[in-house]
Amino acid sequence: MAEPLPVTWVVEADLDRDGAYETPLTSYINAAGSGIEVARELDEDGRYKVSRVTFDLANQYGDLTPEYVNHPNYAGSSPFANGKMRAGSPVRITATHNAIGYTLWTGYTAEWVTTGGRGEPTGGRCRLSCTDLAGLLREALPVDVTPSTSRDTDGAIAAILAATGLSAGDYSLDDGLQDLPLHYVAQQNPLDAVNQAVDSEMGGRWWINAAGQLRFRSRQGWLGTTPDDTWGDGTSIKPEALGYELVNRHLISSASVQANVFVSEDPDEVVMAFSRNELNGNSVLIAAGETRDFGRIPYGKAVIAAITPVAMTDYRGNSAAGGGGSDATNSLTVTFADFGASCDLQVKNTSGVGVYLTWFQVRGTPYSVVLDRPVFTAAKTTPGEKLKPGGTVNLPYPDDRSARAKDYAWHLLHQGRHEYPRITLDFGWDANAIIAAMLGVELGARILFADRLAGSSGQWGTYVSDWWYVVAIRHRLHPTTVKRTSVELVPSYLFRNLDRIAYDLFDRADQSGLGTSTSGDTWASSAINVVSGVAAPQSAARNIATITI
Repeated sequence: MAEPLPVTWVVEADLDRDGAYETPLTSYINAAGSGIEVARELDEDGRYKVSRVTFDLANQYGDLTPEYVNHPNYAGSSPFANGKMRAGSPVRITATHNAIGYTLWTGYTAEWVTTGGRGEPTGGRCRLSCTDLAGLLREALPVDVTPSTSRDTDGAIAAILAATGLSAGDYSLDDGLQDLPLHYVAQQNPLDAVNQAVDSEMGGRWWINAAGQLRFRSRQGWLGTTPDDTWGDGTSIKPEALGYELVNRHLISSASVQANVFVSEDPDEVVMAFSRNELNGNSVLIAAGETRDFGRIPYGKAVIAAITPVAMTDYRGNSAAGGGGSDATNSLTVTFADFGASCDLQVKNTSGVGVYLTWFQVRGTPYSVVLDRPVFTAAKTTPGEKLKPGGTVNLPYPDDRSARAKDYAWHLLHQGRHEYPRITLDFGWDANAIIAAMLGVELGARILFADRLAGSSGQWGTYVSDWWYVVAIRHRLHPTTVKRTSVELVPSYLFRNLDRIAYDLFDRADQSGLGTSTSGDTWASSAINVVSGVAAPQSAARNIATITI
């Protein structure tokens, strides 16, 4: 077999954060001799796991000792001095093969740890740990997103990311299929908020792609009949090693789905009021000329169209703490910023004497979660099953006004009715076709993979032939040994068209014809009856005599 074309890989950083990756790190990694491993993956629940990459960098000349200057073996100070070894600087890993460039990972510096022995730092190392955008979102400040009754899933994600300060270039979102009857975020971690929005898509997924963007794929995006690539039998993209995993935690015989139901309350309702309003002289004193900053004040619920506070109606000032002195409301200037579930409040006293803020409230149209929100359960026990495994899913934003939550329970039951395989394929970069496939593969890729042919020595692998989705990618890059990639796949049948799903328990009274199914769809055939909880043919001559559904 001909030698494959060489692959050059580069690790580079944008330490001055000017948008250009001008600081190469590859030579330091090669000198350390340890190589790197890059992993991005979705867990068994479909949640993206924060990706972290760690490099060992050689520090034989003191380059990575930022406060060391005039090293005897290096003219001048460290090229990483002057505050360049900071957290949050962009880093990317790229590779070139057959004159084609590929981006394998994009993230940000998180930790620099330089070590060395007594005396000169010759032979010392620096361990650089990096994280991707998901890691930054996990550590970001809580965000607020004002309530809306007109967002769909991608609109909710975009609003969350915009609240963090990210721009449109930081994400790539499918058009979400789920309209959210109400969506808001109140002082919540942005990554948790994104997960809640994607959960409400009921079949959508998100991940950080190789370019470092947050990628959202709608539930419809997982459907299709065109593969992104074909591997295995009949191709030159064959793995060296294969693994086939079946585990009981993938099995469920009962799936419950609960959807939050939001209702609007009376307009012009008080959604926040100071507890110090004219109570026993405990009102807030604002000194002459003082601006009192009350910070972020929560409402305790989502509020649509909060009303800017009106003098005398919503706030009052007085010369006495109990409100029994002279009115001083005109001396108060209120700065109010509404965030839908909370507000920022500042009050300035423009007079030359102290004024008590004896009354303050905010009005608006609040939304509440009802207590009687339903739980939809789909169950079917496996014969001989000792105990019934199951799970419960809470959908934060879709309500019960459509059948989607109920349909989703049946979708989950279908998905977990039998243990599904999760297969791992390990490839060595020893052929051009394999190298190109591994450098170009992305999470969510649809792969047609078959492994049903015996090897030259009669050995067998997974003996599968199906459509799959890529849920994990791990690249192992080393300066001297063969580079490798392992890929994890799950069957494409785990994803179904939720908007066209139909199901039937045949648990209605016996009847001629099948009539209306449990999902509300009407059967077209009249040649099958409902008999004692099953579907049975009217005439055995027209069907297999023993079949029941």
